[in-house]
Amino acid sequence: IAQLHACGALAAIANGKEEYQKQVVEVGGIIPLATALRAGDPGVQEEAAAAIASVSQLNACQKDIIKAGAVLPLVAMLKMASDDTQMHACYALANIAEDNAEGQSMIARTGALPLLINLLGSGKAQEGVATAIAHMTKGHEVNQAEVTRLGGVPKLIALLSSVNTETQAQAAAALAALASGDNRDEQDVIAAAGGIRPLLSLVESRYPLAQRSSINALAMLAMGNRENQESIAT
Repeated sequence: IAQLHACGALAAIANGKEEYQKQVVEVGGIIPLATALRAGDPGVQEEAAAAIASVSQLNACQKDIIKAGAVLPLVAMLKMASDDTQMHACYALANIAEDNAEGQSMIARTGALPLLINLLGSGKAQEGVATAIAHMTKGHEVNQAEVTRLGGVPKLIALLSSVNTETQAQAAAALAALASGDNRDEQDVIAAAGGIRPLLSLVESRYPLAQRSSINALAMLAMGNRENQESIAT
């Protein structure tokens, strides 16, 4: 019980607070949190995942989290865990992958992408899943191609019509990340799957993040792609 409450307290204290995230790292908190991910009971694992999700908002600790062996248990939680645990695991993986090619590749090697695509279909974790996919695919063409191959594009497009505006925004961000590579394959797949019209609808959203994400996605779809430029203009 003490371990569960300790992890929960760290999750709350560190969330959105860079000063406290740094303190957790400086006092050696990453290793015990990673150990709790692997060895704790389901309740402890949920709170440990939440704590890792909070602390990993500090990009400087990405390597420490990877070195502590946190990635594999986080990915395992995507298979069989509560909705809340899966949500925390998604955000933790998203943070580990953010602007980090090593993290993007390592998480993909553990088999995370098929599990994330599967979770796009339903459940509480959809927003976190879309965030993780966005961070894992931005600037990473291997992961972009894999998400496309696994059928992630139509599922992300479906989320653009979600009742949750945060989910809409993160789905648009994921589509922007998928279309950000040097080749046109993902741009063409997104356009062919009908992604342009719902993205244009989100441009009129009253929610600023959804607006920004959809506009960025349209920019990525249009970049160097005459057919998509014409479709968007039309």
